[in-house]
Amino acid sequence: MLIADALAQPGATVTNDVRAAAAAPHGLPATGARHYVAGLRRALFLGVVYGVLSTPLDTLGTGSALAAVVWPAPAMAVAYLWRRPLGEWPAALVAIFIAMVIVGQFDVFPLWVDASFALVNVLGVGVGVGLAWRFVSRRARLDTTARFTRFLLLLPFGTVFAMALAGSALSHAIGGRDLIDVWRTIMGSNGLAMLVLVPGLLAWTTPPDPDARPVRAWVVVVPALCGAALMIEAFRIQLPDETEHLLLILLLVWAAVAGSIRAATLAAFVIVTTGVALTVTGNGSYHQNGIVGVRQLQIDLAVLCTLVFYVAVALLERRGYEARLQRVQKLESLGLLVSGIAHDFNNVLGAVRGHAEYADELLPADADARRPLQHVLAAVRSGTAMTEQMLLAVGRGSPRRSEPVSMRVVIDEAVGLATADHRGPVTIAVEYDGVRLGASGIDAWPVAGDHAQLVRVLLNLLRNAAQAARSWVILRVSAGVPREEIADVGRVPERTAVILEVHDDGPGIAPDIASRIFDPFFSTKRKQSGHGLGLSIAAGIVADHDGGIAVGNGPLGGAMFRVLLPAKRVKGVATGPRGGLGDGGMHEASDADAAYVTPPRSTIGTDASPSDGEKANAVYLATAPSIASMSRTMDAAHAPGTPCTEPNAPIGQGEPVLLVEDDDTLRALLEDWLAESGFEPASYASPATALDALQADPHGFAFLVSDIEMDDLRGDELIVAARERSPALPALLISGARQGAHIAAGVSVPFLAKPFGRADFSRAVQALYHSHEATR
Repeated sequence: MLIADALAQPGATVTNDVRAAAAAPHGLPATGARHYVAGLRRALFLGVVYGVLSTPLDTLGTGSALAAVVWPAPAMAVAYLWRRPLGEWPAALVAIFIAMVIVGQFDVFPLWVDASFALVNVLGVGVGVGLAWRFVSRRARLDTTARFTRFLLLLPFGTVFAMALAGSALSHAIGGRDLIDVWRTIMGSNGLAMLVLVPGLLAWTTPPDPDARPVRAWVVVVPALCGAALMIEAFRIQLPDETEHLLLILLLVWAAVAGSIRAATLAAFVIVTTGVALTVTGNGSYHQNGIVGVRQLQIDLAVLCTLVFYVAVALLERRGYEARLQRVQKLESLGLLVSGIAHDFNNVLGAVRGHAEYADELLPADADARRPLQHVLAAVRSGTAMTEQMLLAVGRGSPRRSEPVSMRVVIDEAVGLATADHRGPVTIAVEYDGVRLGASGIDAWPVAGDHAQLVRVLLNLLRNAAQAARSWVILRVSAGVPREEIADVGRVPERTAVILEVHDDGPGIAPDIASRIFDPFFSTKRKQSGHGLGLSIAAGIVADHDGGIAVGNGPLGGAMFRVLLPAKRVKGVATGPRGGLGDGGMHEASDADAAYVTPPRSTIGTDASPSDGEKANAVYLATAPSIASMSRTMDAAHAPGTPCTEPNAPIGQGEPVLLVEDDDTLRALLEDWLAESGFEPASYASPATALDALQADPHGFAFLVSDIEMDDLRGDELIVAARERSPALPALLISGARQGAHIAAGVSVPFLAKPFGRADFSRAVQALYHSHEATR
């Protein structure tokens, strides 16, 4: 949609700078005058080529005219405009009209007849490229059998049918020619060209996928040369038509299988060109039967190309699935590696944090050594942030909350942060599109997910767009059932989805990096500007929300990211401070929820930047504090009437506590904390040894504290075995693993995420101790 179109829609929110951009010709920004002039030059060139490839109207009745056999001009124009921005279409169509009027001066008809026939050409090209852009692919791709089927129905059959009908009616009304005969001529010549040229031009103007297997040049060229030689030799030796067709099919299928879509389209183009050339020059078996032979040639070539193109597109689609599967497997392997490293790293961070806090408590308030300890704690927080970023980048971040979230509030928050963060000349605007949507109507389509994570997705996309843009970034919001979407990461929702489209006027996405842009640690920026995690984190969050994300170049140029999130229609949703929450009855936000999901805006900070790690990550990492992941048993420790102790205040009265942790440093630290809290820790590195101790004295321990990821037995398995020996034993699981909270929930125990501080651990221990006292 052009920016000017958005201004006419109710509820569209566009700033004055974007309005000025919309006032520029064809929706191009005022600063893009050079692009507009270049577009006019391209339109002029298109008109010249279109006129050269066209032929006067009075030659369509002869079987030897090029346009009567194959008319390449409309197909070439459709393939060209399909890839161009929408703003260039009007000038190109005007150029085609003028070119056809000039060509018409070489026939015997008056000017108004030539203008009428030129108008038929313009309407045919305009309707064809519009249908292709709207219903086949906005990125001009015929890479799936579904898209190729829609292309066949809408262009070679639908658009060409209407164009042939209009042209034949005009020819009949003016020259009295047979309506059906002229319709067959235009339908055959235009349809064959549309079928062969459009897929071929798209295939050869689309850069090959860098992840696809390389194809040798001879595999592409040899089938084309063999096809041309076969048609010429078949005419010379009078080869039977059935044998010739069979050999051509085998040759084209080999080109599609051994080569690629390029090899298949090139071979088909050469074979069609050879057949047409033989027929137009009075040679070949098809020419012997006059116009009937020409039509038979068109039918044979159309059937042959359709079958082979289906084979080529099906193979291309299969290779695409295989490439995506390999990418998923690569990310899964990388995720396992990162998860293992993060688990060990969190153990180290936990020990460093704990000892630093312990040393800070022992020092006097005015001690000089306290300042370096604060730097150590800040480094721990930064390390925790980086660990969480790496886990999010490989789709293994902290488990998200799932609750109805108003996308309007998410959009307002992300746009506000991105605008404050980017102080350059770039304007960020929001457009609400669609019949069912407006600035407030989107509240009826909440997304089930985590508010803070969704803000992070949109903020990352807006930041990247603002850094790449020259003057504007547009966030377009719509809702509907996705029809022809393919997600680069994640999956396309089957039903209604909220669609977020971030479009900028920057240089766009180079084809050679489009397939890697969501890979972790991949970045086109300087090393000082980023770590290549922003887009991979966004993609991981979207996939975790059962949605999909895709990247491409927009119709006005520049990069365009599309996020599709599954939504559910809800009536009467009241939007609280977190959106979609409140009196609607779906969820009542508590103070604890607010602390977990969205910090106050003052906590977020409008001066965050990608290089300022702690500020930039505060909004996200603060949404998953370790104690917030614990169960209701631990939350009861904060209920009214429950005594609250300081971290170093004694809690127990010498009761033994079973501690299982395979990291020696962290185990020693937890022993000190438990001892200072008034307990007598019995610590073990091996779960099996701990079970032996529990077997010897089933009722001798107040509670159990255990890590999850250990060598011989996992923490939840240890709890199950411990309950067989002591059913009433309270337990706490601690871990730096992503699935720790889910694992703990599976055995109905609270969970504390590493790295945690002494205060968090003390509160967790206090909750366990109170539950132990309640069961005595």
